[in-house]
This record gives sequence, structure tokens and C-alpha cells, in this order.
Amino acid sequence: MKSEVQSLASLLQAAAEAAPDHRIEFRDAIAAHGEAAIKGVSPWLADPALGAFAVRVIRKAADMAADADTRDIALASLRSAKSAAGSEGITRDIEEAIKVLKPPARRAPARTTS
Repeated sequence: MKSEVQSLASLLQAAAEAAPDHRIEFRDAIAAHGEAAIKGVSPWLADPALGAFAVRVIRKAADMAADADTRDIALASLRSAKSAAGSEGITRDIEEAIKVLKPPARRAPARTTS
């Protein structure tokens, strides 16, 4: 487990230091860490330089997850960061990710009359 955390930490550091046009190359490797990745990049949502990347990592982690809990954590992270996003563009990215990740509303079954 510790090597997994170190690996994620190394990926996060490398992504943070990468040139903006190469940062996306780290998205899938970071997102593969699921909930830990979401928690790792969530503080970046408030950073104008890293926020858009963080949204993409969170969205990818939720898409890759086999469980609804990870999706719920991703949605909670995005919703809580929306008011403190690093820029208007990041706010729009967050809103779009929430729309995509939000499960469709459950409709009540149609009533039948006898």
C-alpha cells in the first residue's frame, strides 16, 4: 500500500511540475488510483494553473471506478470546490463534469388506473 501511495505522490508531483501542454499525459495514471487520486487533486481545483487538469482527473477516476462510492466522492469534491474554483473556466469545467457524472433522476413508475 505504501508504494502505491508513493507512486501516486510521484505522479502528482510530476503532473504539477509538467508543462501545461504535457500535463494531460499523467491523467489516466493518476485517475487509476481512484478515490486517492480524487482526494489528491481536489485541492488543485482552486488553482488557476492546475484546476482544469484536476477536473479531468476527477472525472476520469469516476468513469474508471467500478463502484458508485467513487462517483459520489468525485461529485462531492466537484460540488464543494465549485464556489472556490481557480477561474471561471474551471467553474464551467466543474459544472460540465457534474452534469456528466450525476446519475439520471429516478422517475416514479407510471400509475395505472383500474
